[in-house]
Amino acid sequence: MRVVNRCLARRRATQNETGGYAIITAILLTMMGGMAALGIDYSNVRMLRTKAQNSADAAVLAGAQDLPNESVVVQNVKAYALKNFEIPAAAWANCRDADALEEPIDGDTTNECISTDSAHQRLRVQLPTTWIDTWFGKSVGVNRAAIGAWAEAEVLLHRDNRIIPATVTSTTGTGIKCIEASGANTACAGGESGNFGSLKSPRQNIHLTTNTANALTINYSIGIDHNLTIWGVSDSRICDGDNVSPCTTSNVADHSLTPNYLNTDTGNRVTEVTDGLVLGRTVTTEDGGATSFCGRLTRPNLTDDNIAEATPSEGCIPAPPTATVLGQTINGHHISMWLTPAARSAFYPEIAGTNPGIGNIIFVPGDARLACYIKNFRATQPLPNCVAAGLPTSPAGPIFLNGILYDPRFGKIPIVCTEGRRRDSTCTGTMPSGGSTAARIVGFWGVFLYTLEVNGGDQKVHGVSSWVYDLSLIQQDANQNLEYGIQSTPVVHLAK
Repeated sequence: MRVVNRCLARRRATQNETGGYAIITAILLTMMGGMAALGIDYSNVRMLRTKAQNSADAAVLAGAQDLPNESVVVQNVKAYALKNFEIPAAAWANCRDADALEEPIDGDTTNECISTDSAHQRLRVQLPTTWIDTWFGKSVGVNRAAIGAWAEAEVLLHRDNRIIPATVTSTTGTGIKCIEASGANTACAGGESGNFGSLKSPRQNIHLTTNTANALTINYSIGIDHNLTIWGVSDSRICDGDNVSPCTTSNVADHSLTPNYLNTDTGNRVTEVTDGLVLGRTVTTEDGGATSFCGRLTRPNLTDDNIAEATPSEGCIPAPPTATVLGQTINGHHISMWLTPAARSAFYPEIAGTNPGIGNIIFVPGDARLACYIKNFRATQPLPNCVAAGLPTSPAGPIFLNGILYDPRFGKIPIVCTEGRRRDSTCTGTMPSGGSTAARIVGFWGVFLYTLEVNGGDQKVHGVSSWVYDLSLIQQDANQNLEYGIQSTPVVHLAK
């Protein structure tokens, strides 16, 4: 009996242990199944968040291509977000971004999630939050998960967005004009009086520990320090600097507003253009410390890599042909370098395939022909002497190669007026005189710096004769709009 009882006891103990193992196994299997189910939810959320980030990156890069054209930027951002992450247009309403840049740019003022900096060179996109239901998370109280992402892109300086720090009125017209310091047109023998004023740039001056003259130096070296808005494209009427008349808001406090008025100095107050144009300058800035700049005409031809560099890695060495001014080797390119083959043959048959530098007398007859052509472009009454010479009064197409944008002599000049709203229509005002004031910017013309007028006594460049012409005379790539400074292939990169 004792043997039998001992066997029964052992059998019962084994049965109890087996049952315990079964319970534990069942619990473990349930837990493992739950973890696997939650793992599926986690993997799905992670995959969607990666997709959202990729979509934000694509949307911001697509949008930044068209800065500063706000409406097109917003349109492209939303189109990419819809295509890549199925975010409908309605989802952007009331979208909030705690880290938005200075200027939300969607016409829907409730949307903060598409924004730019004040210079329109940086774009931020915060995708509207998307909520997805979990499959298995409900079992542990997690019913849904938030999916969102943000990205920022930066647009480096465009080759076609370099502003010469001077202005001209629309009534002045095009041709060979004079940027000069005397105000009496005595320093530019080769150019007509352009009634130029020098752009003051108080916003840049805020970032310098030195004075306005150094701001102009840097502007001549690399172009104006912030974008300029054409009147009628953005009707904000914001002044620059501390000038509040005729505008209603001053921009000096936080320099965050985009102006379509800009302060000017009249001709007899223009600083000599030697520094920044021919000679370099080292300037102490508040944000970058001591920064050295090449003179504008001592730079090599522009590339996507060197355009934003104060001193290019190639050094301050201009591409041939070169010239010498004040003992300095400078860019000696003549505008004929950038004419299409047909235009070059028509206007400068004397050069016959050669490439002489500026200053050669061989250019004299061709300069007269080209000046007539540029002046007559869109003119209602062609100049009689140009008609007598048998020159066409309207072009069959662009006459300048797109490569002119790479030349340091190329720039853009704001067209200003004091009355009216649009260029070549009701804009009849003249350059403000008798002091400095604000002038309305109504458009841009192209500028190609021509001969430098030097006063040997004080070793200064006192004036520059410059080709001033309609920007539509330049061959443009697809979607390229030079008038508004929009480049079809800008240098854009993610900047997180």
